[in-house]
Amino acid sequence: MALGGIKLCPRCKNWTKDFYRWKSTYCVSCQKEYQRERYESLGKRHRWTYANGQLKAKLEGLYHYGDSTCYCCGETNPSFLTADHLEENGSEHRRQLGTKGGAEFWLKLKQAGFPDVPGLRVACFNCNMSRPKWGTCPHKWEVEDS
Repeated sequence: MALGGIKLCPRCKNWTKDFYRWKSTYCVSCQKEYQRERYESLGKRHRWTYANGQLKAKLEGLYHYGDSTCYCCGETNPSFLTADHLEENGSEHRRQLGTKGGAEFWLKLKQAGFPDVPGLRVACFNCNMSRPKWGTCPHKWEVEDS
């Protein structure tokens, strides 16, 4: 029970306001300790396997939706590539998949068999972010002579 923002941490049994979010279970110090213990308990092999699975899902998705190349500038480095929703409905699409984005987004698409999504293409982060803001990518801008 929270009284004026003060909650009981079930781990250290202290009453405190020091929580990351209003719905956080543990206080800040216990949450850090819990995360450190969890990270160490997974072991190197498990962490590598999990990260490798995420990367593999992203690479497969990039290839499926855009031949692993930015539609605009031709960037091919997977670290820079992301999913671009032409209709700017990416948040709606992520909600439908039940994900917030990132590696989990690619894993969910892979689990669904990389379905055909109208308007989904591969773009580098720069091209993806500039199109909604300025209407076009900076690669398309003409440089004026001064």
